[in-house]
Amino acid sequence: MSLSERMRMPNVRWLPSLTAWAGDPRAVVTAQWLVRVYYFALLYFSIGLFRRWFISLEPLEGLVQFHPLWPVAWVPLVSLPTAIIIVRGLFLAGALAAAFFPERRAARILAAVGLLEFVGLYTSALLSDIDLYVWVPVAFLLIFLPGGWHRAEAITLHEREKFLWVIWGCQAFILITYSMAGIGKLYGAAIGLWLGEMHVFAPGAPAVFIANQLLYIGTATPLGPWAIDHPWLAWPFFVAGDLLQLFSLAAAFRLTWQRLWGVGLILFHVGAYLTMGIGFSANVLLIALFLLSGPFRKAASATPAANPVPPLASRV
Repeated sequence: MSLSERMRMPNVRWLPSLTAWAGDPRAVVTAQWLVRVYYFALLYFSIGLFRRWFISLEPLEGLVQFHPLWPVAWVPLVSLPTAIIIVRGLFLAGALAAAFFPERRAARILAAVGLLEFVGLYTSALLSDIDLYVWVPVAFLLIFLPGGWHRAEAITLHEREKFLWVIWGCQAFILITYSMAGIGKLYGAAIGLWLGEMHVFAPGAPAVFIANQLLYIGTATPLGPWAIDHPWLAWPFFVAGDLLQLFSLAAAFRLTWQRLWGVGLILFHVGAYLTMGIGFSANVLLIALFLLSGPFRKAASATPAANPVPPLASRV
């Protein structure tokens, strides 16, 4: 057995095989575009979030509660306004470098560190906003893209397969976060059922949970009052959303399910926004990129595609 064969991914039965996909030009080119669009989206966030993240650079004593998370444990060594300037600059510089030079590992490392620092400082100084949380590990996973991934025609089949494994790892991590949320809801439901309290699978759950959320945000949503008045009609969608989250990880091992599962997760987020005012726009974009427009759209074929332009590129 050759050294290259020994270095291949172990033939574990529960892992999908990506060898055929690595030989499919359409899948590889789609993955290349996916990485590029991801970094341009990150650049958009690095600029667009400046308006949303409003902290004056004047003295902030008494205006914000700052409880630094570990990525920004260094902030107390400088003033908070100075830390804001450093983190904003790092986030913008990293996103800009990775958007224009995604093939350079140093640029991807800078983008991942900048995003981590931004999310850490944003959460430490302002509020618990988890909209960009999943983008952080995805950015770190993309650091491990193999050299030459942007020139797939010039690298070996094994290198293209390694490239697709990194993309699959990003997909799997996105999906496992939803499964973890579903497990948390299932655990909470079991505790609620044991104690005789309201839980997410109870028929009256939509009315109770939506009403509590609307009281918390202090405003009505387009479908919130309707769901409160018609809990039995809203309940099947409520349960379906929880079960969709719970079993999301299955789509990582059934590659042809990913597009359909991505549509379901986006509809789940749309429903949550229309009823409870909970928006996860960054997560929706991540799902659209890695699941709806991912490289594993149909059974791989050894025959080269007649039109190598991927669906993601045509949409962009």
